[in-house]
Amino acid sequence: MPVDGVRYLAGVSGAAVRAALSPLPDGAPAVVIYRPSAERSVALQTSLVAELDAVARRLFPSWLPGAELIDTPGGAGVAAVRRLAARMAAGSTMFARYLADLAERSLTDELTNARFSLETQAATLTQVIAGSFGRRRLILLVDLPRSDDVRRERALLNTLEWFAYQGHAGAWLTGGPLLDTDRIPAVAVPVPVAAQPPWPTAVASRLPSETGRTRGTGTGGPQGDSARVPAAEHPCSVDSASLADPPHPPHPPPDGQLP
Repeated sequence: MPVDGVRYLAGVSGAAVRAALSPLPDGAPAVVIYRPSAERSVALQTSLVAELDAVARRLFPSWLPGAELIDTPGGAGVAAVRRLAARMAAGSTMFARYLADLAERSLTDELTNARFSLETQAATLTQVIAGSFGRRRLILLVDLPRSDDVRRERALLNTLEWFAYQGHAGAWLTGGPLLDTDRIPAVAVPVPVAAQPPWPTAVASRLPSETGRTRGTGTGGPQGDSARVPAAEHPCSVDSASLADPPHPPHPPPDGQLP
C-alpha cells in the first residue's frame, strides 16, 4: 500500500480498512481516522491541524521519553517537559519550539494556539503521532461522503494533498464515489469485508497510559468532542479525528529519531 500522497482505495469501505488494521500489523503506518467538515481549503487546513494537535496532546506522554512520571505542571513540571521535548527534537526534523510548546500544553491541558505556522505544526505532529505507535509514517483514513458537491471535494483534496506534502504523510480515501478521478490515483486493495461488527463510537473520556496515569480528553467544545481518542482496550471510530488502534507501548528513541 502506498504510504505517501493521496490515494483512493476503490471499492473498499473505511470499516474494512479499519478491520484489516486491527491490530496494527508490523510495518504498517499509524492511522488516524479523519472526518472533515464542509469548509474551504484554508479553513480545513486549520481545523485538521487543530484536531491532530488535540490528538497528540491526548497521547501525551507516550511520545515524550522521560515524561511518564511528570503528573502536574506544578513545580518544575513545565520546565521538565520542555527540556525533554528540546532533547527529543535535537537531531530530528521536528521543530523544537513547537514540540516544547506542545509538551507544555499537553501537561497543562491548554488548547492550541496560533504562534506557529500550519506547516510547522503539520510536519511535527505527523512524527509525534506516528512515533506514539513506534511507526515511521502516518496515514489519514478518510471516508468520502456520497455527494455531488465538486467544490467540497476539491477543498478536501487540496487540504489532504497539502498535509501529505507538509507532513511527509499519506491519505487513504474510501467510500465516495470520488468525483475527480483524474486527480487522485485509484489503488486496488484486496481487503476482505470486515468479519466483526461495526466499531462502537468512542465514549471513554480518558486514555490510560502504561504508568497508570490518565489523560483527560475534555468534555465539551471542539477540542473535547471532535478529536476524542478512544480507550486503549479496543479500537473505535469517532466523529472527527481518532486513532485506529491503541498507541504502541515503546517510546521513540531518546534522540528523537523515529525507528
